[in-house]
Amino acid sequence: MRHLYFLLLLGLFACQNEQSKDVPAQRFATLSGQVNMPGASKVSLSSNNSHRLDAPMQNGQFQLTLDRMQTDHYRLFLGGLQAELYAPAGANMQVDAQPGNVRFSGDFAAENNYLNEKLYMMDTMTADRLLLDLPPNAFAERLKSKKQLLQSQLQQFNGLSSAFQAYAEKILEYQIRQQWQDYIFKNQSQMDAIKAIIGDDLSDYLVKLDQAELIMYPYFHNNLWRNFQQQQQLSGYEGDDERVNAEFRFDMLSKQTAPGSEIRSILSYSVMNQLLNFYRGSKLPTFYETFTDYCQDSVQVQKVTTRYQQLLPLMPGQAAPPFSISSYNGEDVSLSRFDGQYKVINLWATWCKPCIEKFPEWKQIQQQFANEPIAFLTVSIDEKQEQWKSMVEDIQPGEFQLIAGEKNQGSFRDSYMVIRIPRYVIISPDNKIIDADRHHITAEDIQKLLADGTI
Repeated sequence: MRHLYFLLLLGLFACQNEQSKDVPAQRFATLSGQVNMPGASKVSLSSNNSHRLDAPMQNGQFQLTLDRMQTDHYRLFLGGLQAELYAPAGANMQVDAQPGNVRFSGDFAAENNYLNEKLYMMDTMTADRLLLDLPPNAFAERLKSKKQLLQSQLQQFNGLSSAFQAYAEKILEYQIRQQWQDYIFKNQSQMDAIKAIIGDDLSDYLVKLDQAELIMYPYFHNNLWRNFQQQQQLSGYEGDDERVNAEFRFDMLSKQTAPGSEIRSILSYSVMNQLLNFYRGSKLPTFYETFTDYCQDSVQVQKVTTRYQQLLPLMPGQAAPPFSISSYNGEDVSLSRFDGQYKVINLWATWCKPCIEKFPEWKQIQQQFANEPIAFLTVSIDEKQEQWKSMVEDIQPGEFQLIAGEKNQGSFRDSYMVIRIPRYVIISPDNKIIDADRHHITAEDIQKLLADGTI
């Protein structure tokens, strides 16, 4: 099924529209409509800087009121349908969305219908992923043809304001640059042939971090993130450890001189969120201080601060949060039961395929170190005990089979910030955190742990 997209650009500029397009400057914009999409129960709106709004639907009808419009560019999610909308402050818009047919009415209807038709056209053209596999000359010709078709569509579309048309031309040029950027970095082995077409200076074909005039374009953030990945690639670093990747990118962001403060604010929020998901190292406080210097959005700073403060008790050397959770046999098992032993906690769930794939190695490690002062605890975060017990019987993953399905204040999942799995928590004999976010564990790791207390 072909995907439809429409563009949610909420007041990127103070638009200088023709008289017929003028809408009173207000702090609100409204979007309402009818959505006939199977399985759609709500409408969701997200922005480049991670603000999100949700509105329920009743009989396919919804209404969204946009306030505090810190960005003008949003993506709209209607069940399995993605959409975009142009909605300057004060606009009152309606949409009728059905599979294969999305139409806007009300304020800025022409602009929104253009964006929808344009992105539909892009989707039905030759798939972009195939373009990147073409030889350089063929890629350049195909991209040129694609650009001409899109420019022709923009010029021939009736009812667009001059301000919007100028913006749309910038977006089109930006999207072509995105294609060139992706092609150059995917085909570096053909760089001589590429430079024969576009010259030695690649700067005109790459999207730069400081293109502030396009910052509200919904996919601008994604392209900036790709820019990070490509800089990382050019540096010669090709690791796949997510924690190291996040640290690398934050360090690169702090050294960047090109991005304006608004771009730096958006990117620092994205990188900090990644660090909070994957990083428990000693540099985290430094990264947090840098983030608070960069990020200009008080809502985002508060979100990060809340998560950061939750993480501090899980930093190495901190006292491990106490717990008492149920075992397979129905007894309560507490952390204090294993005083004087190392604790290795394997967090998993019956629906987590990567977790289950690690169990053969996990069982071998337990057998190898059965006589050492170390306790291996397998803790499920399943909410359905019957399903968990059934799999425990099949797998037999070890002596201590525990379940921590509850997710509420003071629970194991809350105290240990169980956001994703598989994950391992390593605790010292005196119940201090050694590592609260280990992604993998080996016999060599356990030997080192027993030898010097580190891992």
